[in-house]
Amino acid sequence: MKVELYTATACPHCPEMKARLNEAKIEYTEKNTDVDNVRFELYGLGRCTTPSIVLTDDNGIKHPLFTKEEEDEFIKNASKD
Repeated sequence: MKVELYTATACPHCPEMKARLNEAKIEYTEKNTDVDNVRFELYGLGRCTTPSIVLTDDNGIKHPLFTKEEEDEFIKNASKD
């Protein structure tokens, strides 16, 4: 499963989410919504806020996490400790 983290330069919560993913040793690709068409990519997934975690399964289907509870559960279950 591929993990993408959508961030924004001025987002006050993005550094905290990056730190949580790093602490849990979860590999991810950061996609900054201030660059090119990344913001529209995020809108197309039904999201408009950052940070946003999007999981891509083995079939290429993207699964955005919509709630803090979903994010917390994902980080807990995916942690490589």
